[in-house]
Amino acid sequence: MALNNNLGALPMVKGNTAELLPDYKGTFDVMTAEIDSATRYVHVEFYILSLDATTAPFFDALARARGRGVAVRVLSDHLAGLMFPGRKETLKFLQDIGAEYHPMLSLRPLQGKWQRPDLRNHRKILVVDGRVGFTGSQNLIDASYNKKGNRTPRPRSGADRCAGPAQRSQL
Repeated sequence: MALNNNLGALPMVKGNTAELLPDYKGTFDVMTAEIDSATRYVHVEFYILSLDATTAPFFDALARARGRGVAVRVLSDHLAGLMFPGRKETLKFLQDIGAEYHPMLSLRPLQGKWQRPDLRNHRKILVVDGRVGFTGSQNLIDASYNKKGNRTPRPRSGADRCAGPAQRSQL
């Protein structure tokens, strides 16, 4: 405890809960339920972000949150967004519901925004009202990654749900 208090930037705190969510679709169901309970804000940051049949309930929950006046802020990796189908539809949906969207690490050489393309942001984070957060390796896309000919693999991705003071480190 003394080492943590003296050397760490974040002290240990009580009152946390953590839950592993190993089921790919089930993770979206839990996230959707939390978004539906949002009263102040929903922060979404995913490397791959795609509106498809699997993620539609998640996006519909974002729309319902905006309808309640909840701030919805979304970040996703610019290059990853170009590599998967449905990008235009996803961005239009976010615009139509009034979500604040920004691409991360944009690659737009004609606009003077040519960064190193090897530096990508692979984060997968959802924070609801500062009270519950999700993180892990699961992207916001169908398990097939919406690629024609892909048989739906057994996803090896997962996420965790964290509530309490510790989730503030995800902000």
